Amino acid sequence: QIDRVAIDEYDDILIKTVRNAKLIANPQKKIFLEAKQLSFEGKDEEANPLFKRAFEQYPTDADVAKSYGWTLYKLLKRAIENKDKEKRNLLLADYLLIEEAIVDEKLLQSMNYMKELADDEKKIIKEILKV
Repeated sequence: QIDRVAIDEYDDILIKTVRNAKLIANPQKKIFLEAKQLSFEGKDEEANPLFKRAFEQYPTDADVAKSYGWTLYKLLKRAIENKDKEKRNLLLADYLLIEEAIVDEKLLQSMNYMKELADDEKKIIKEILKV
């Protein structure tokens, strides 16, 4: 019934509210909601595999790709700060798999910066993707 409600295309708050209501009403998106909650609580390590599963189930869902992408970004930033090359490469490989599904311009710019930081090891990333 919520689909029958007329919404002004410029009412961002109502659009987001309706989208969230649809999400909550969809039991198949439970993993995505759990991941979002964990990420909101700062538990990105725990949220990441759930976002990955949600993206595998909904590869064309822009909200899933965006949330997963931002979680990868936060984890990647930490991996670079901690000089953890192995984790960095795995996270970049995951990002490269979802990059085409992301439509959030700020996220794309942020991740491009992270990719530039890891530019010297693109060969390794490509090898990881072959596995």
